[in-house]
Amino acid sequence: MKKIAVLFFALLLSLMPLQSVLAEENDSQPPSDVEGLQVEPLDGAVRLTWLPSTDDVGVAGYEIHYGLTPVTESGQVYDNIVDVGDVLEHTVTGLENGTTYYFSAIAYDAAGNESLHWATNSPLSATPSADAEEPNGEELLEMEENGDAPQVYDAGALNKEQVLVVFSKEIVLPEDDPQDAFSIENNEDFTELVVLDAEMWEEDETNKTVLLTTEVQEENVEYTLTVHIAIRDLDGNPVISGTSDTAVFMGSGLEMEEVEPLVVLSAESIDSINFGITFNKTVVLGLDPSENFLIHAVDDMSDTLDVMAVTLGENHEGTDDAFAVVRTTPQENKTYLVTVLGVTDEDGNPIDEDMNTATFEGPLVPDEDEDVDDEDVDDPILPDVTPPEDVANFLAQAFLRMDELVVSLTWNLPVDPNWDSVLQRLYMSMDLGDSYVEEAELASDVTSYEIEGLEPGEYWFKLTQEDAAGNESQGVVTKVILTETGPGVVGLLLVSLGLGTLVTRKRKI
Repeated sequence: MKKIAVLFFALLLSLMPLQSVLAEENDSQPPSDVEGLQVEPLDGAVRLTWLPSTDDVGVAGYEIHYGLTPVTESGQVYDNIVDVGDVLEHTVTGLENGTTYYFSAIAYDAAGNESLHWATNSPLSATPSADAEEPNGEELLEMEENGDAPQVYDAGALNKEQVLVVFSKEIVLPEDDPQDAFSIENNEDFTELVVLDAEMWEEDETNKTVLLTTEVQEENVEYTLTVHIAIRDLDGNPVISGTSDTAVFMGSGLEMEEVEPLVVLSAESIDSINFGITFNKTVVLGLDPSENFLIHAVDDMSDTLDVMAVTLGENHEGTDDAFAVVRTTPQENKTYLVTVLGVTDEDGNPIDEDMNTATFEGPLVPDEDEDVDDEDVDDPILPDVTPPEDVANFLAQAFLRMDELVVSLTWNLPVDPNWDSVLQRLYMSMDLGDSYVEEAELASDVTSYEIEGLEPGEYWFKLTQEDAAGNESQGVVTKVILTETGPGVVGLLLVSLGLGTLVTRKRKI
C-alpha cells in the first residue's frame, strides 16, 4: 500500500508541469491595469510603488516604462522598459538630477498577456535631485507597520487658486520652499498644476491642515495631489511614498475671496493728552495696547510720547471698535507720527504694514505765563462724556482656604488728582470673556476683592470705573484657571491688559 502511494505521488508531480503549460496555453485573459502608481524623486534615481494587479491565473510580474516625454496617445511608447518581476516597489537608478522623467507601468502573466492600459493614474513625472532625502528602507517599513507615518486624509479646492490638504496627524512644513513638498497633476492631460505656496491653515488649531496656493485650476477637472517625503510629523517621521500620500480633488471655479486689509485712515489730536486714530474696520488690540502705538515727533525720533491708555469705540461710519482714543503723556504743538503695530482685524488678519501710520498736530497750548484775552477764548459748557481712567496692575491670585478655592483680586488706583471715579464695577465671565455678569459694586477707593466658593474652571474678571455722570470705562481684564490638583499647585494664568485698557473682543486664532 505504501509503495502504491509513493508511485501515485510521483505520477502527480510529473503531471504538474504539463498542467501548468496547458493552463498558460489556454490563458488569454490579461491582468488588470496597474493602480496606485506613485513616484518619489531621489538622488539620481526615482522610487516607484504600486498596488497589486489581479489575473484569472496569476500575475507573473510588472514592467516599468519611462522616458523624457509622456505617452498620452495610442501607439506611443516609452524609451526605456525595465522588467522588475513580481514586486510592488522598484527604484530606477542612473538618472540625471534636474531632469524630469515620466513613468508608467503594466502587469503581465505567465502566458505573456499584458494589461491592456497603462497604469490608471499615469504618466507620472519626477525630477531627481541631489538634495532629496531618503529615509532608511527599514525605518519606512517600521513606520508604515506601526502607523507612525503621517498620511493624507483628504484634499479639496477652497477656490480656483487654493487647495486644502488634510493629514492624519500634526505635521511640520519645511522651512525653505514648502510648496516644493507638494505636486499636483491634471488627470485629463497630465499637465502640472504649479503649487505657488504652502502654509499651515490658521483655521485648524490641530495643525493637520495645509493651505496650498496654486495656479488657476480648471473647473470640474480632476487633479491628483501627491505629497513628498519632505512633509514630516513632530517626531520627524516622513510621509511614505506610495502609502496614502495622494488625494484626488476637483478643480474649482470659485473666485478667491478678496480680504479688505486693515489700515489706518487718519489721526487727529483731541486735547493735550489724547488723540484719536481711525481704522477702516474693527480692530483687535494686543494684550498690552500700549505696545500697539509708537509715537514720536516727525522731526525728532527721540522725542516720543508714552501711551497711558487706549479706549476703543465706533468710527465715523458706525463700525464698532474701529476708532481708538489714545491717552498719552502731554503733547506739544508739533507734528507727531503714530505707527500701529501688532493689531489685527476680527479674523486675525494683521494690519497692512504699508498703511499703518498717520500724523497729527499736537494742540496749541498757551504758555502758563501768557495772558489770554477772555474774549478770544471759546469756552462753552460741555457735558461730561469722558469715562474715568482705569486702574493699573489688575492681578489675580488663586489659593486654597479650608479646602475651598479662593481668588484674590488686587489693583492700583490712578495717581491723577483729577481722577473722578465714584464707583467701581467688578464683572465675572465663565465663557472666555464672551459675556460678563456683574459680581460686585465697589467704592472708588477699594483696591482688593476676594471671591470664594468657585468651582474648578477658567474665570475672567473685568473691573470698570464709573463717574458721577454715569460714564463707564472700558475696564481692565485678568483671568485665572483653577484646577483640582491640590494645595500649592492651583493653576494660575494671568492676563493683564494694563494701563487702563480693556479689549473685549477675543483675537481669533
